[in-house]
Amino acid sequence: MFTAVSKLRYLGLFAFMAASLLVASLEAQTGGKKGKGPKGPPPGAEILTVRGTVKDFTSAPKGEVDGVTLTDGTWVHWPPHLSDRFSGIVGKGDKVKVIGWMETGPKGDTKLEVSSLTNLTTNQTRETDRFTPAAIEAGVKFGPGTGEVLNANGTVKEFTSAPKGEVDGFILSDGRWVHWPPHLSGQFSNAVVKGDKVRVIGFWETGKKGDTKLEVSTLTNFRTNKTIENPDRPLPAGAAAKPGNREAQIRSLEDQLEQIQRDLQKLRKEK
Repeated sequence: MFTAVSKLRYLGLFAFMAASLLVASLEAQTGGKKGKGPKGPPPGAEILTVRGTVKDFTSAPKGEVDGVTLTDGTWVHWPPHLSDRFSGIVGKGDKVKVIGWMETGPKGDTKLEVSSLTNLTTNQTRETDRFTPAAIEAGVKFGPGTGEVLNANGTVKEFTSAPKGEVDGFILSDGRWVHWPPHLSGQFSNAVVKGDKVRVIGFWETGKKGDTKLEVSTLTNFRTNKTIENPDRPLPAGAAAKPGNREAQIRSLEDQLEQIQRDLQKLRKEK
């Protein structure tokens, strides 16, 4: 049974080893080589930033407010199930900034599909769940989903929700979308809060709507040291998770070092 002193020695040794791994990683990498919603920007799509004044609101077939028209004629559109999120921060006559991409619907209707919307008067900003500016950038940075098993470390930035309102994942600080099935909302969403540092092992996938996501197999919260498993998507026997790109590997080791430092501080207080 470990004493506080032996624990300190153990963690100190582990911290030294982790730091060595971080340095080695740097050197090696430097030297060697269900509701309806937008389908996401198509490959090569230009991400636009448009400013203008709200002229009127538009509505979906079921009556939800699904966008605004600007005085220059641009139709700014968001998914109907996010009506309250976006319509709640703008009114007629407001000046806004919109980040998004152009889409042409089946009826030939051209619209600016929203990634984020900012009211320039109040400085309030709202983003979509799955295609935030950071998520779009992450999709370009990390590439399309291939189904491979990945290991991602990062900080929980924002939670995302399914069309019926269940929390179905979160956005990491690097923009990647971590997703779990909506029916497991309580199991996973109760295990983390915004700002938590986490490790996720799962499958890097691109959905039918073009949303690239890391489908959770296991989720570990470094703050609580608790791990939650997804019974619907267990890891294949003997599967080894890839650490992702160079920056992801470095972040992973840095997060481990931070956790070790927190453990050391906690143990020192207990002495």
